[in-house]
Amino acid sequence: MPPGRKKLQDQEAVEVQGASNLIDGHYVELQGSGPPCYRQIREAGTWADEFLVYDENLQRWCIAEAPWLLQNPSAWSDARPADSCALQAWEVGGWQQQGRGPTEMSVSHRAMSELSKDARREAKAAFKEALQFTRFRSMAPTCPSTCKHQEAKDWGLSNEVALYAHLCMFHRNSTQYYEMNARCWDESMARELSAREESMDDLLQQFASFMELHGYERKASCVKVGRHVAHLRQIVRELGHPLTRALADDPLIYQELASWSKDISCKGHYSASMRWFKKYTEVCVVEEVLAARVSDVDQAEAGTAGGSRDEVTASVAQAQDSCQVRETQSADLGTDSIMAEPPKKKKRTGDVPVEPEAKVAQPDDAGHDTEKHAAGHAAVSTRVDHRKTKKRKKDKHEPEPCDREDTRLEDVVREGVNALGNAKPVQRVARAADPYAAVLQLQDQVSVPRDTAQDSEANKAAGRIEKSTCVKPEAAPLAEHFGRVAAGDRAVAELIASWEERSGPCSSFIRNPMLIPKRYTDLDHVWLWAYCGVRDRAGVLQALLPSMVHDANSGMLVNVPKQLLCIAKSPHKSPSDVLEALDSLFRLDVPGERVKLKLLESLAKRCFKAPNTATFLTDTKWPWPVKLTVLGA
Repeated sequence: MPPGRKKLQDQEAVEVQGASNLIDGHYVELQGSGPPCYRQIREAGTWADEFLVYDENLQRWCIAEAPWLLQNPSAWSDARPADSCALQAWEVGGWQQQGRGPTEMSVSHRAMSELSKDARREAKAAFKEALQFTRFRSMAPTCPSTCKHQEAKDWGLSNEVALYAHLCMFHRNSTQYYEMNARCWDESMARELSAREESMDDLLQQFASFMELHGYERKASCVKVGRHVAHLRQIVRELGHPLTRALADDPLIYQELASWSKDISCKGHYSASMRWFKKYTEVCVVEEVLAARVSDVDQAEAGTAGGSRDEVTASVAQAQDSCQVRETQSADLGTDSIMAEPPKKKKRTGDVPVEPEAKVAQPDDAGHDTEKHAAGHAAVSTRVDHRKTKKRKKDKHEPEPCDREDTRLEDVVREGVNALGNAKPVQRVARAADPYAAVLQLQDQVSVPRDTAQDSEANKAAGRIEKSTCVKPEAAPLAEHFGRVAAGDRAVAELIASWEERSGPCSSFIRNPMLIPKRYTDLDHVWLWAYCGVRDRAGVLQALLPSMVHDANSGMLVNVPKQLLCIAKSPHKSPSDVLEALDSLFRLDVPGERVKLKLLESLAKRCFKAPNTATFLTDTKWPWPVKLTVLGA
């Protein structure tokens, strides 16, 4: 047994009582070299995302959704004096719960025999194998039913490369795969690897090791790795093509295999072997890209004297962004993927030349080893790789890059819009006192019946009187920028999102969601960045919502449903990440409220669709549970 590891019979269990339904339950000890850590386990033997962890910095016990989220716990105990020894979780008191203050919550020591049979079996297995909860979890809806890898769903994988390989191999239809592909793919790196000279035996040996490392045979019980290797050898021998990384990207090879008599008689197993080889080459590219990013960060840390890690991370943020994905020339896209080209959009006069969108994978047949389609390589960045020595000719419609950190957002957008030409905002949003509500009402407009000839003059006179007496409300500070994003021009959205990440009041929070903004008045900039929809928003939303709803009586809580619905209507991104972030709202403990059943009955008849969603969600007279039903609808 490794030094420092506890014996299986020494595993501890506790029970949390008196908190909320999500926190209450049994927690079992996990094996690890760090501070003591317990994880909640249900009677059925399934794991919950609640952890009881000792915070060594603040000398207290905390309950959080992950061991690294102790800065924003769901509940915490009294802190111990610095010179006293740490107590066990069941020996401390003074528990407080987020949003409720002091609570009657208690933690009691329990014997492992008091757990259910299923819970005890899973807890002992996790303790014996020393499983560690990581950030690299598979969130695909078909995991683990397709991959048969339960640990990838419950505990996470060892690193980001392992997560990408898992998604690439088994869950290519998931949103998580598409987002990682767009963030990690580098076309120039793919061309560099394809140009390497490697023998067929070396490639096949690496391919077999890759398949075994990432659990292919756990998923496929019939076709083993050796069968795929034999298929690839036979393809090379009988069709006369040398086995290279570039061969997997050649669309002609798949057409040739589809008409090959052996592949037809074997129901496409030879084509499937070639597609598994293609997945291997794709993961190799991402592995090289991520290794290069780590190297960039290490070099920046070595070159920064006397700075903290947070300062170093902020100093290399721009370098990491430029390394994420590189610009791809459109001439190379025709042969880099076996996928069909996406439909071409008509160009408008004055528009910025738009780079090709990501080529995405077609749906796989999860129940068969033969895959119908292979995935395209990756998204293309709209950023320019500044490390290239060859300068390209600047397009006359291209907006000027803004390198000044102190430039105001209005100036940046104005310069960019002047270069774009016809990029006009949606006036209804740009002039609104509440841009969030204006965005929600964009699709709620209905036609008004025409006036009769007799009513026309009266209505005109009434309109003149109304215009002379009504004072239009002043537009919100960021309303114009919401209106420009709502117009649907992706180049403008990229411009605004880049400024918020580089120079906005919440730029440090956007780059590192662990750094909660100190001034909540600046959070409109975060919502504007999220509404742009040109970046991965999941991490920011999952960190932002718990900090905003920490006080159920706060005035900020009233606007959260409206703001979530607003960014869900972004013209550039699907609302799947917003749905994942809603868990923070549903977990919120609010004071007791009276709910009239007649109100719920009337809403149920309308499928919980309110006539004016924005007004309904912001009106304080409606109870919070009712608002959640309308938000879900």
